[in-house]
Amino acid sequence: MSAMKPILRMPERLTLPWLLLAAGALFVSMLITKDHIEQVTSAQARQQLTADRQTLERALVPQAQRAQAVAQWLANKPLIGDMAQRTEAPETQAWLDEAVKTSGMHWAALLDAQGDPQTSVTEEVRTALRQNKAALRAHHSTSTAISIRQGQDTVWLWLHPIESTVGGLAGQVVLGQTLNASWRGSLSGLTRSQLIFLERDRPDGPWVQQGRSKPQAAASAWPSQEGPSQQANIRPLTLEGHKWLADVIPMVPNDAYNLEGMALVMDPSALRAPWLGLVGMVLPVLITAFSLGIAWSAWQGLRLRRGLVSLMRWARASMESNSVVVPAAKTILELQGLANDLEALRRHQKTLEAEIRQTAFLDPLTLLPNREQFCTRFKHLQKSGGAKERCGAVILVDIQRFKHINEVLGHQNGDRLLRLVAQRLNDLLTDKHEALARVGGNRYVFHLPQVSASGAVKRAQAALAVLDTPFELDDQSIDLSAQAGVSLYPDNRMDGHELLTRAEVALYAARHQHQPWLSYSPTMDASDPASLTLLSDLKLAISRNELRLFIQPKVDLITGEVTGGEALMRWKHPTRGMVPPDRFIPFAEQSGFVKQLSMWAVEECARVWLTLQLGGLDIPLSVNLSTRDLIDKDLPGKLREVVERQGALPQALVLEITESATMDDPESAHRTLTELHDMGFKLSIDDFGTGYSSLAYLKNLPVDELKIDRSFVMNMETDLSDAKIVRSTIDLAHNLGLKVVAEGLESPKAWKLLAGLHCDQAQGYLVSRPIPAEDFLIWARSWRAPSVSEEHLTTAFADIL
Repeated sequence: MSAMKPILRMPERLTLPWLLLAAGALFVSMLITKDHIEQVTSAQARQQLTADRQTLERALVPQAQRAQAVAQWLANKPLIGDMAQRTEAPETQAWLDEAVKTSGMHWAALLDAQGDPQTSVTEEVRTALRQNKAALRAHHSTSTAISIRQGQDTVWLWLHPIESTVGGLAGQVVLGQTLNASWRGSLSGLTRSQLIFLERDRPDGPWVQQGRSKPQAAASAWPSQEGPSQQANIRPLTLEGHKWLADVIPMVPNDAYNLEGMALVMDPSALRAPWLGLVGMVLPVLITAFSLGIAWSAWQGLRLRRGLVSLMRWARASMESNSVVVPAAKTILELQGLANDLEALRRHQKTLEAEIRQTAFLDPLTLLPNREQFCTRFKHLQKSGGAKERCGAVILVDIQRFKHINEVLGHQNGDRLLRLVAQRLNDLLTDKHEALARVGGNRYVFHLPQVSASGAVKRAQAALAVLDTPFELDDQSIDLSAQAGVSLYPDNRMDGHELLTRAEVALYAARHQHQPWLSYSPTMDASDPASLTLLSDLKLAISRNELRLFIQPKVDLITGEVTGGEALMRWKHPTRGMVPPDRFIPFAEQSGFVKQLSMWAVEECARVWLTLQLGGLDIPLSVNLSTRDLIDKDLPGKLREVVERQGALPQALVLEITESATMDDPESAHRTLTELHDMGFKLSIDDFGTGYSSLAYLKNLPVDELKIDRSFVMNMETDLSDAKIVRSTIDLAHNLGLKVVAEGLESPKAWKLLAGLHCDQAQGYLVSRPIPAEDFLIWARSWRAPSVSEEHLTTAFADIL
């Protein structure tokens, strides 16, 4: 232990050098700080003088401009020239009074060509004009400002020549203002720096300071022959033994003589006082802190000496996983040995932590972060402020029917496919802050912390598009389909688990609505408080007669006659107003209440159909059925009871189902549809082209009608690919013995194209928006099909007909 004393006492031996070094650093920093304070305060003083000069100029220059404009206006009056030539005019005095009032000057006068006043002025003004006649005549041909002496005061004159009607100059217009103590006082309150007024008796005379205002300066300190500067010219000035900064300004802008000026002065030392006082307060604190730091270091050195040996023994024993006590160090090189041992211990611990982290936070199959790491990462982002300040998104991607892939290819190949999916999705990350995680067997989640709502939608579409490309596995092409749910933030109350849950809700809603992706909305979530309130109101809506039935008509594309209508539900809430279906249908499906809504719609359609029959309109009405309706084994009996209660016929209703609604339980759905068909109900496949059913399954369904989804019809007149899809769908349906209805008809050109492709019926905004059921008969009687004979189809579109 005695051999280690030189090493263990090293902290104590460093105390004195450290104290000297700290003291030297403190002294140098104080010198630098003092110099910096002088520079800063000098710059502040110059900025204040510049600002004050601009303030004074903003006060003086506009008055000079007004005086110039008014003098010019007065000189241009037709009778002014005559007045200057001793011709009396009664309007002249009124014009002079108006000029004084408008310009803000004290008086106005007219001078003849010899410089004598031709209008009534005070005796003091007349005397001043007579004494300065030479100066006035020197500027008789120009519009300018000069200053003259009037007793103890300086008078600011603005001169403008008067042209004679016969040529030459007839005289001058003179506007005057006395620069008295009151006028100077109005300027003193405009500046933060001190304002000193200067004067001289003649244009080439020396400047002197007016009155006994403080501070005082020697006459030699002020500018002499050159006069005040028209531009900022800040210069040092000695006032009362101190170094000040000054800027001398002419009292009258653009004055030809400059008999009076102003000096803006500021003492930089006054600005330095607060800084130096602050330094005086901080310096003892710094010295005390340094002293305490040195004392603390010495004390810690004593403690360090007692613990170094035991620390070295512990480090080596922990590496060897035994309790052998390390011998005491014998040379000074043992300090380096301790550092090496601690570094080895750190590497060993880091390896263990990496193994633990990989087990706890990484998905072992894809080596992507797992659900726990995803939530932990979002929590760290919230603590750093990122989730609160920027909009971000969580996108949950679900690979559809992956269980079937595992059963066909085997779990080993299924795992290989999951790794390929992870690789493709990981390539979509564009920023180091973005992350991809695997949160389930066939589910991946994107965390995009810096993306807008529209950007999140584009990223979700990109993820689905990249998965739409077939995967190659052992020379076998594998097609995958996926859906996505999008959840947006910021929301300070949410964590990663809640965001992921919302993305899952959006994913389930996309699955039920047969959409490739959906963004989360509270209306999707039956557990959301707002949705619970809305759902509670919805359950009472039927008994309160708040639901309304609207009908969107279908027309024959050849004859233009009304051939049917699709029933659509609206909810007139007593406080929320008209609630659209997309606000209440999604969580009604989640809660199972959609079955009651379907029965209400069927009963209303049966009642409306009977009303239309009595009005002479014999057309079937279409009703949408949900997936939950199809899995109800009692559905046929319920529909028969409703129709019979209303006195309608099964043939009066067309039951619309989406093509993917039968895929959850195909056998049961097939039995239900067959029974409904045998009862006399007509069946229709809605939104064809957006689901996942195969043609082999479709041909076995007992359906009568096929509806082409609006996404293909709305763009078919401009998108040749969509037009070809529509043509193929129509040919396919006709070959299967089905009628075809096109949704989304919105233009006459689309009508002509669909008619040329032999589509049977169509519905859309070109025909009509949804109409209240009670108004449908009136609309049908007034309906007239548009003429489409003049619509022109390009060659490419005409060729597919």
